[in-house]
Amino acid sequence: VSLWKEIIAAVESGETDFKAYVEKVANILKENDEDLVEEGVQYYDVKFEEESWYYDEVMGLKNEGILTGYKDSEGELTGYFAPEATITYAEMLKLALEVSQQGASTETPTDTSAIGQWYEGYVAQAESLDLSVLGADWNSNITRHDAVVLISEVLGLYKEVDSYNGEFPDVSTSDPDAIHFAAVYEYGVFTGDTDTGKLRPDDTMNRAEAAKVVFTAMEALLSQSAE
Repeated sequence: VSLWKEIIAAVESGETDFKAYVEKVANILKENDEDLVEEGVQYYDVKFEEESWYYDEVMGLKNEGILTGYKDSEGELTGYFAPEATITYAEMLKLALEVSQQGASTETPTDTSAIGQWYEGYVAQAESLDLSVLGADWNSNITRHDAVVLISEVLGLYKEVDSYNGEFPDVSTSDPDAIHFAAVYEYGVFTGDTDTGKLRPDDTMNRAEAAKVVFTAMEALLSQSAE
């Protein structure tokens, strides 16, 4: 509170160099990690540090109520997000549907493998939208190819592009899902590896990567709505 008062006073006085204040805030967050987790504000394994390239996206989705983190056997939150863990089809489906504000359906899915599972309503919603991901093994790790198609379809990004021109060197222009690759590239959701520009469509994704692309897609959706 005292630091916030200092910052307000600095703004009102016309001060323009806030580097020292930023460092003070960062130190307070570091020193109080455990308290922040207990208050439901932070994750133990998502640190407020510059090297946490996914911090803003993970916390942005958490603040929107889209990410909750892992729960224990009794359903209590553990305070862990597990950024390095691979993400499943079911988890990515939930993220995409939640950021698009379509959420879960109250209907029972025809996919019997989903009935009684935490993702039952999301699979039912996927069926109502006739998504390409239908029929997936929901508990297996999603490929980057399928994540692209899922995000593009759910958020309707593909509707705003005309064609795919081979922006990713490892995705052919003749790919049946080429329009979706064009869409995610256009909106900066997937941009390819820094050194090669490759998408690596057959690779899996970890939870940090998933949070980053879904958050970027959400911002793209909001940008569309504002125009």
